[in-house]
Amino acid sequence: MTGKKKKLKIIIISAAVLVAIVAALIVVRSLNTNKKVDVVSVGMINDPWWGDSSQYSGNVSSGRVQNVKLRNALVESVNVQKGDYVNVGDTLMVYDAIEYQLTLQQDEAGIAVLEAQIDQAKRDAWKYQCLKPKEEAPQPVIEKIDHGPLAIKEKLTAKDYKEGKLNFLVSLKTKIGTDFLKLLREKGKTAVLTVYENDTKFATVEIDGSKIPFVTYEYELVEPESKEEPTEEPTEEPEEGGEESGEGAGSGEGSGSGTGSGTGEGTGEGEEPGSEPETEPEPVYRRIETEFLTEDWVLENAISFDGTSGHMSGHTKYYLKATFCKPEKYERYEEVIHYPDVDPTSEDYVYTRAELAQMVKDKTREADMLEQDLMLARITLQKDQLTASSGEVKATVSGTVTEVNNVQQCAEGDTVIVIKGTENFTITISVDELSISKMKPGDKADIISYESGTMTTATISEIGEVPLGSYYGIPNCSYYPVEAIVDDPEAQMTIGEYCQVSFLSEDEEPSTSLYIPIMYVRSDDEGDYVMKDNNGRLVKQYVITGKNLYGSEIEIKSGLLIDDFLAFPYGSGSHEGAPTVVTEQPIW
Repeated sequence: MTGKKKKLKIIIISAAVLVAIVAALIVVRSLNTNKKVDVVSVGMINDPWWGDSSQYSGNVSSGRVQNVKLRNALVESVNVQKGDYVNVGDTLMVYDAIEYQLTLQQDEAGIAVLEAQIDQAKRDAWKYQCLKPKEEAPQPVIEKIDHGPLAIKEKLTAKDYKEGKLNFLVSLKTKIGTDFLKLLREKGKTAVLTVYENDTKFATVEIDGSKIPFVTYEYELVEPESKEEPTEEPTEEPEEGGEESGEGAGSGEGSGSGTGSGTGEGTGEGEEPGSEPETEPEPVYRRIETEFLTEDWVLENAISFDGTSGHMSGHTKYYLKATFCKPEKYERYEEVIHYPDVDPTSEDYVYTRAELAQMVKDKTREADMLEQDLMLARITLQKDQLTASSGEVKATVSGTVTEVNNVQQCAEGDTVIVIKGTENFTITISVDELSISKMKPGDKADIISYESGTMTTATISEIGEVPLGSYYGIPNCSYYPVEAIVDDPEAQMTIGEYCQVSFLSEDEEPSTSLYIPIMYVRSDDEGDYVMKDNNGRLVKQYVITGKNLYGSEIEIKSGLLIDDFLAFPYGSGSHEGAPTVVTEQPIW
């Protein structure tokens, strides 16, 4: 019983784990399904500049003229003369086989250089297609900052005193409190006041607490003490009578003594002989000490401002130092420009759309021309490899030798032998796979050779089945060789020269066709298609394509409108049913 319960428990746990995994997969798939894909307006990527012809590049690969040019090797012999008739395979001249090995090395080095140049041209063309045009450059953002009103102190008190933070914004009306000044004095610190008047800074005032006195002295006059005048003591009058009166009168001494005494006392009331007169006493003052800081004071009693400059007043305190500056208006509001964070090494937003389109075309043409040069260089290498084994240069056409030059007077690259045959020139053209299906043997093409100045026509004779390669790293887009024979047997051309080829359709009307970047178009068994927005969801829309322009633009003849929206068709997100979101940036 226990074993069955354990087995049942394992089954239940396994089932729960399986359910969890399935749920996670559903959630992940749901998230991927709901991921929105960018779509861009067809009108934004449409390039109406293109004409009504499909243009390609090619080179003269064979023909009725063979030009034998001097290579960098010792010539042992020239085996033909002017007027000789030669057949294909005849020996025209002989090089020293050992020295000719150097020519092979030059050929291989030249091919390596061309391959590098082609790769760089393709990279440049692809880069220019991916660059963002100047018209889409992010613009600077202007932010208006309000710094707020000045924090002007109306009065400085002891509460404002903070160690290390004795800088204040004040005005002429600011009161300096005694409690604040006492703290400065006690701590021996200096306060720095930045003085504003009508939001204009004009002075800096320093109050040095170490120079503020603690007390002030006052002197008070002390009044001298007053002296009291002495008062006379009263005397008794003598009594009248017999004996006392007769005794006094009858005594000579008594009379004399009385007279002397009376005279002496009378003389004593006046100034004594030889004494100085009395003078006023000196004034006496008493010093009184009082607190120096007894009341608040205002800055305008020490300094002033007339609108253009500051001045000291007559009531400047010696512990106060004022430094005047050029009046500077406080700007409360400031506009700050925030420039977008753009990589300075990037070339995005440097070129306009038109400039980028032209740069893509130029690099495309450059790559085409280099491809033709590379094709010719490889043909030359093959010929030189054959020549190197024996040193013999063979005739590639049957015809008459019309020119033989002295090798001693020729430089490397000069023509030594010219043979004119009877077959017409053949042009090898590179055609992309989206256009190759629209071509068939017998179609006509216009040929322009800028090297020889020849303008002629040619007829497609063969369409190759092996691709040459792809351009610009564009996926699902290969190029195939198409052979066309020049119609005019008298056309003057040289094997290897570059040609511009245009295919024209006589039954086409000048149309309102759209030309969009070729990477927006894919192909399957049913034809060419684009991924188009339909009410917020991607759908596969098959289109009829036309001319291909230099491998970068393709004509959409039907199936697409100028106001449709397309998604870049590569990547896991670009599938039918995916939700869409409109972007104003082309998607590459």
